[in-house]
Amino acid sequence: MENELRRWIRLVEGFEVAARYRPPYDALYHGTTLERAKLILSSNFDLALAGSKTNAPLPAVSTSLNRDIAQEHAEWAVKKFGGEPAVLIIDPSNLNILSGSRFLAMGDFMKAVQRIKRTGRYDAAEVFDVDEGDGIEEMEVLIFNLKKIRARLA
Repeated sequence: MENELRRWIRLVEGFEVAARYRPPYDALYHGTTLERAKLILSSNFDLALAGSKTNAPLPAVSTSLNRDIAQEHAEWAVKKFGGEPAVLIIDPSNLNILSGSRFLAMGDFMKAVQRIKRTGRYDAAEVFDVDEGDGIEEMEVLIFNLKKIRARLA
């Protein structure tokens, strides 16, 4: 029951966030440990570690439009790896971001990511569709072009 209530609250919050944050976004957020955040700031993201919190390797850096969600991810990382939580703020102003409706219409997640990366037309993709309600709980944006990431500690 608690999980269902939490999901419903996040769904409502997702719609509120989506209504406030339409492209171009002011910021994207990435939750991690403070140790890892400092490493990211000094030498950028390492795709070999992407998805290590969930044991689901990602071919991109996972971010969220919602700072609270990133903070939850940071706390989750601390439970798994120790240390202190940290949230990175990523400037999305120079990212060409594929809309979530177009991304989700591509079907299979990994094949869609590979296709987008292969074409090189987009630096990132929304993994949610506000109109359909798909994926809005996380408000996730995947960043493929690591060279364009500009981050700072929150």
